[in-house]
Amino acid sequence: LVDLIRECGFTVVDSRYANAPGWFGWLIGARLLGRTPTSSTVIELFDRAVVPVVRAIEHAVRPPFGQSIFLAARKPVDVFA
Repeated sequence: LVDLIRECGFTVVDSRYANAPGWFGWLIGARLLGRTPTSSTVIELFDRAVVPVVRAIEHAVRPPFGQSIFLAARKPVDVFA
């Protein structure tokens, strides 16, 4: 993804994996058990209880994998525009 963004002329400001626990949840729930999250209560509980803790940990220590990828890029300045 980083290479593709750079090939398009952007400067990558930051790129990292996010939500490592979510990756395990997806692996077990979706891939191994063939289920999709349907309970809004479970999702809301995860968002309120787990996400803040994971966010704090991943802010201090970047995980080597995750359910998502965060990438921030900067568009080049067109000096002739």
